[in-house]
Amino acid sequence: MFWPFVQVRHSVLGKALLVFGVGLYLYYTAWILLTPFAEPGHPVQNFFPSRVYGLALPTIGIILLLSVTAGLAGVLITLEKLR
Repeated sequence: MFWPFVQVRHSVLGKALLVFGVGLYLYYTAWILLTPFAEPGHPVQNFFPSRVYGLALPTIGIILLLSVTAGLAGVLITLEKLR
């Protein structure tokens, strides 16, 4: 009897994550595509941080992701050789 309730919670969590991801993607896209065309004093500029962060944050994220992946692969290869 407990399983259907878990299924519903997973469904709600999945939908919430989807809405959050799509919202984040739309915000980032608007940030990168709208701010170059708005003048510095325009009210649209108040909704977004500097464009430097818009390019630096994803770059840092990709570098961290690749570093963690390479480190994990190195550890797994080393452990496999020790067996």
